[in-house]
Amino acid sequence: MSVTGDKITAFIRKEARANIRNNIILNSLFTYLGNRGMSPTVLEGGGVATDTVSTCIFMSLIMTLFTSMAVKKALASGELLAHDLALPENSPLRMLPIKPWLLGLCMGPMMAVAFMPWVVGFCHLIGLHTLSFWQVLAVKAFYTFCITIIVIKWVVLRLLNYYANQREA
Repeated sequence: MSVTGDKITAFIRKEARANIRNNIILNSLFTYLGNRGMSPTVLEGGGVATDTVSTCIFMSLIMTLFTSMAVKKALASGELLAHDLALPENSPLRMLPIKPWLLGLCMGPMMAVAFMPWVVGFCHLIGLHTLSFWQVLAVKAFYTFCITIIVIKWVVLRLLNYYANQREA
């Protein structure tokens, strides 16, 4: 991997670590505030499935907005260089919007479509139809971790590719 590729990878990891920590803490807090009685939560029908969808959408939007600011700051300071990044012409990332708020609004439903069936299917597979408060937190921490890594990487690569193409034009 090139020096620039190493810098991009290091930047993605740094952003992902910070976002994972923040998301797990904030999502746990929001779960507690939404269920102060710590009562069991049903899997479907306004329960874990709905919570997963709303978390995916909201979390992806917020992460995209903050990561976009971090990418712009890193480009301005020279920590990242966009001109060495080239995504393949047929990369699906090239089809995503560039405006951070719109990119986040696109990423959220994509993550919800990918993760909500997985969460519900996994819980059904192991025989859980109602989850305790602590089970909800554990499931949420796991999918939050996965979504954060995907969203951060895609946002950084999409933005760097956009700025690289802007320099060429």
